[in-house]
Formats: sequence, structure tokens, C-alpha cells
Amino acid sequence: MNFKLLAGAAASVAILAACQTPTADESATAASLDATAAEASAEVAEAAADESAEAAPAAEEAAVAAVEAEAAADTAAEAEAAADVAEAADDAAEADVAEAEEVVVTAEAAADVAEDAVAAAEDAAEAAADAAEDAAEAAQEAAEDATEAAVEAAEASE
Repeated sequence: MNFKLLAGAAASVAILAACQTPTADESATAASLDATAAEASAEVAEAAADESAEAAPAAEEAAVAAVEAEAAADTAAEAEAAADVAEAADDAAEADVAEAEEVVVTAEAAADVAEDAVAAAEDAAEAAADAAEDAAEAAQEAAEDATEAAVEAAEASE
């Protein structure tokens, strides 16, 4: 996109329009400048289309990240259920004195595993949420850039 060329073309057209009786050379120059402005507008429109195409993958990444965040939340719920099972196992160990040491060791290991799973699920959910936010911001910026380029193209073609 050559905005200087577009601005120069617009300025030249304005100067020519101020003249009351343009010469044939002036009319030819104006037509040439109009063609140049139209070409620049086409380039701006093409750039806007490119930016819109770039925004599509970012939006897709945001959708994938949202699915990953949901999966991470499900994993966290499963880990919490595992922690509840571990706690119940710990309670059972207290009731059965003969097997208490063995059950307590198993329950503690299960609780550690569940705690690690909860932490990992929370980390995954946070990372997925961050990725979704980043992708959404990138999609928003690309959409804003595409809109701005389309507006500039429309203004330039007028």
C-alpha cells in the first residue's frame, strides 16, 4: 500500500478540480491520477482481504483454546473426585486398625496423585484460557486492521 501515492493523487485531483477550464493535458493527468488512485484503492482492498484471511486462523485458535480450557476444567473436576475418594479411603483406614498403615500409605499416595492432578489441571486451564485470550485479541486486532483498511479503500475510491 502506497499511501503517499494515494495522498499525492488526491491532492492533485483537488488542485485540478479547482481550475475552471482544464486543458486536455490537465484532463489526461487527472484521468491518470484517478487511475492511480483506483489502483491504490485496489491494493488497500487486497490488503484488507489478506488481513481478514489472517484473522480466521486466530479465531480458530481461540475456539480450540476454549475447547482445551473446557477439557482442563473437566480434568480438574475428575481430580477433585479422586481427592474425595482418597479422603474416603483415609477415613476407612482410620476405622480398620489392622490395615490402617497400608491404607493410609495408599490414601496418602492417592491424595498426592490427586493433588498433583488438580494442580496440573489448573495449570492447563490457565494456559488454555491465556491462549484463548491471546488468540481472541489477535483476531480482534486483525479484524480491526481489516476494517480500517476497507474503510480507507472505500474512502480512496470515492
